[in-house]
Formats: sequence, structure tokens, C-alpha cells
Amino acid sequence: MDEIKRQARFDKEKAKKNLEDILEKLHSSADITALTGYKKLFKKEISQYLTPEMTPLGTKIIEACLNDAKVEDYYNFIPKL
Repeated sequence: MDEIKRQARFDKEKAKKNLEDILEKLHSSADITALTGYKKLFKKEISQYLTPEMTPLGTKIIEACLNDAKVEDYYNFIPKL
């Protein structure tokens, strides 16, 4: 009987861990989906400022954003002293 209880407890803990793993993956997937939506919205909104009146630096920054630039790319816009 003790062996059955031990096995049941092990199975319950294993099932709980599996469920936690699944929920974590779903949560991460939802976060990525939400971020993708925000990114698309931001790109749509910021693109309206890409006009001939924009300064050259502003144009570079907006184009970098629209082209999914990395943080390091933005550092290149800062003048070196």
C-alpha cells in the first residue's frame, strides 16, 4: 500500500510539473504574439513621421526601427567623441 501511495504522489508531482511547463510555454507564446502586435502598430504609427521634413538623424532612427534594428545599430547614430 505504501508503494501505491508513493507512486500516486510521484505521478501527481510529475503531472503538476508537466502542467506548469505547458502553461509557461503558452504564456511565453502569448507574450510573443502581443509583442508582435504592438510592434506592428508602432511601425505603422511611426512611419507617418518619415517625411522629407524629418532631420537626417530622425530619418535614420525611424528607418532603423522599421528595419528591426538591434540596440547596437542605434548606438552607431551617437557621434563618437
